[in-house]
Amino acid sequence: MAETRRADSSDQDHRRREVLDRLDRVSDPELDESVVKMGFIGDLEVDGSEVAVTFRLPTFWCAANFAFLMAEDMCIAIEALDWVDRATIHLADHFAAERINRGIADGLSSERVFADEGAGGLQEIRTTFREKAFLGR
Repeated sequence: MAETRRADSSDQDHRRREVLDRLDRVSDPELDESVVKMGFIGDLEVDGSEVAVTFRLPTFWCAANFAFLMAEDMCIAIEALDWVDRATIHLADHFAAERINRGIADGLSSERVFADEGAGGLQEIRTTFREKAFLGR
């Protein structure tokens, strides 16, 4: 019985490291730094094929489009792992957290989540900041 628990714990630790590796590839679009290295990742739970991540940004007023972009990128990165069925991303302590969390959970685009604010798509922002990051390196 103890050996089974050790194996389960070892597997969970391995999966947790895999998730952190994926999250380390997600960058703050403005600073071009990993969300892991920036210290944005809070709670990280792995339960079988489900992963739950809580993240916090440096301030309550960080740009909503950047917050949405990071949440979406985290979800995509984690769900790319072949053993993950579902990634739940939870933004905490942010003025638009409720809308962003609901939108990510429902698989909505930023355009749908922020439709009343006339926000455009994130692809242009994503491309612009990737180009800036490339040039900066």
